[in-house]
Amino acid sequence: MASIADITLANYAAVAKTFAARSSDGSLATWNEMSSGLYIGNPVVTLGQRLPGPNVRTYKVSYKVKLPTMAVTAPTTMSGIQPSPTVAYTNMASGDFVMGQEAPLAERRDLLAYTKNLLGHAVMIDAIENFRIPS
Repeated sequence: MASIADITLANYAAVAKTFAARSSDGSLATWNEMSSGLYIGNPVVTLGQRLPGPNVRTYKVSYKVKLPTMAVTAPTTMSGIQPSPTVAYTNMASGDFVMGQEAPLAERRDLLAYTKNLLGHAVMIDAIENFRIPS
């Protein structure tokens, strides 16, 4: 099993951002991108797994990317004290890969490849950027 380490991901502008390894308990790993300076405003990536058991014959790998946007605040009292930072909203992407425990590596690679290709396909891009689904 790989040890948790910092990961680097590029944003839409192709700017590389380093997500610092925060925690891992063997079934859930968490990374934070810390450039905002505020913990509540940090983008977060999580990666989890569920192993097969006596009643479940599948592996499950889950991921989540959370991108919070901070609320714009201004002093609202006569004292001029800035209110505490708050998150206005959070954009998020998540997904699950569920694979039979008998699935060979080639099938698992196909599942990953199809998913990566779908995420980069014009249909998916149009759905995310313009909120349009093919009719």
